[in-house]
Amino acid sequence: MVDGRDGVKVQGTAQQMSTRPRRPLRRYGVSLCLVAVLQLANLSIFGPFAPQQAPQRAEARLSTFPYTDVNPYGANTFLSKEVEDWKREKTVQYMSEAGLGWMKQQFPWSEIEPKPGRFWDDKYNQDSWAKYDRIVELAEKHGVRVIARLDNTPDWARGPNTTQQTPPSDYDRFADFVAQFVTHYKGRVQYLQIWNEPNLKQEWGGTLDPVGYATMLRKVHAKAKAIDPDIVILSAPLAQTLEQGDRGLNDLTFLQQLYDAGFANSFDIMMANGYGFNLPPTAPPDPQVLNLRRIELLRQIMERNGDTAKPVWLNEYAWNAAPADFPPEKVQWRRVTPEQQAAYTVEGIRFMREHWPWLGVVNIWYFRQVGDVPLTEGEHYFRMVDPEFTTQPVYREVARATDLQRLALPGRYSALSPSLAAKGRWKTLRPDATTAVKIRSDRPGDTVKITFQGNVLTLDALKGPDGGRLGVQVDGSTDAVQALSRDDKGRRYIDLRAPSVAAETFTVVSGLDPLAAAREHEVTLTSLPNGDGTNGSITITAVDVAYSRSSAVFLLVSLLTALLAATVVVGVVRALGRLRPLREAT
Repeated sequence: MVDGRDGVKVQGTAQQMSTRPRRPLRRYGVSLCLVAVLQLANLSIFGPFAPQQAPQRAEARLSTFPYTDVNPYGANTFLSKEVEDWKREKTVQYMSEAGLGWMKQQFPWSEIEPKPGRFWDDKYNQDSWAKYDRIVELAEKHGVRVIARLDNTPDWARGPNTTQQTPPSDYDRFADFVAQFVTHYKGRVQYLQIWNEPNLKQEWGGTLDPVGYATMLRKVHAKAKAIDPDIVILSAPLAQTLEQGDRGLNDLTFLQQLYDAGFANSFDIMMANGYGFNLPPTAPPDPQVLNLRRIELLRQIMERNGDTAKPVWLNEYAWNAAPADFPPEKVQWRRVTPEQQAAYTVEGIRFMREHWPWLGVVNIWYFRQVGDVPLTEGEHYFRMVDPEFTTQPVYREVARATDLQRLALPGRYSALSPSLAAKGRWKTLRPDATTAVKIRSDRPGDTVKITFQGNVLTLDALKGPDGGRLGVQVDGSTDAVQALSRDDKGRRYIDLRAPSVAAETFTVVSGLDPLAAAREHEVTLTSLPNGDGTNGSITITAVDVAYSRSSAVFLLVSLLTALLAATVVVGVVRALGRLRPLREAT
């Protein structure tokens, strides 16, 4: 080696000779690793084998059974007993916040029509519908659908020395009341449960009469459907019992007698009870045992009678969480711990949804009572929320479970899916052999919110002469939907008005997150007035969520990483070229 100062040849050490060229090689090695990491990230996000969606966190199913692709969580309420309106509203608000999509509320005939043809409350000098109208308004405001239980015969419609649970002397009178109910709440309350537990003597005037109930149901069905073909009739649920006639009749026996009496064509949904008693939800069914899966035996009777297309909803579903030292004679439903009550409630619904494709709504017994069931009564310990609005473990566990089902991942979701949060007066349109259930609004301001994970959302809706405008916002703004039409107030919308009625698929939004993996977004669809000021109709069938990768981004990033890799390789070759003379010099 030559020292440049005086031309003296100096021999370098072996260590010096070996380390000088290694430094750039190390740098190039690190660069190659970074390039590899970049390309792996590109492949995992935008590449052809990247996952289509995040791990499944929400349930999405399209069933062949009508009224089953729904939010399965509902609860029984006693809002008509509540005196203070703020408590009514807070109750419904708590239901909505827990993700409950349904309330089952009694609308007693005896209170609404206390005198023949007169719908007036003499005690409070007001319209007898008023209290129930307010309940319906609160349900619409908070996005909870109503299932109305219709029963309780007024004095004038039954014989002397009878109770309100006695059926009317003339079934046509009750059918007329139901017709009045359908007219009054047309398009607002569509799910009607006709009577309750007629296989118990105390619920049918001290007798057992399956033929009588089947006859009454047939008359009600005919008059209700004549007024509104979209009304949904639910049969009376049967009490789970092994009784053989003293106080009631075995529910399996009574159901077969109902089919023998010809009631199969008089309802749309079979209503059943599903108490778990002290057994877990997966305990196997047995004709001599009362448990949740006894419903499977009811379903077998339906199928034996050819009634295979109808769904089953649950009227009351529960485990009782009375204290361990509670008198057993006061808890005929037996008991579990509050923690078991919470876990069984959610596990049971999950089990039923996985194994019973014919299952729809499950109404938990019960949400909150108004303070008329004291701590000394076993029924107190079914509650999800105390009268003072203290939530129980079952409430909190249900809220966690429903939170998971609100998110729509890539897939198809029907109009009644829990991923479509509808608020306002959305009417359910009945399905037929070729179409699914739809929802329709004729009122501006009604909304549907969809929280989804993806970058494309499409909507199946109807266009027609009476179609309206459907306003669209994504994540609270219209920035992502600039391609849609705009009204004079700056709102972006989809126009559903057309010369003739036709189903059509509309792209609501696409191209979200082009440089990143799919994330959560919220689309708000709002019924808007037409340009001429008229109110049109919005009819929704389903939505589809998709995640479409950007191939352009993948190719661009791949090209950049290829150029970087080529640059590094050239650098390595040059470094190796400099290393060879050094080795020869040694």
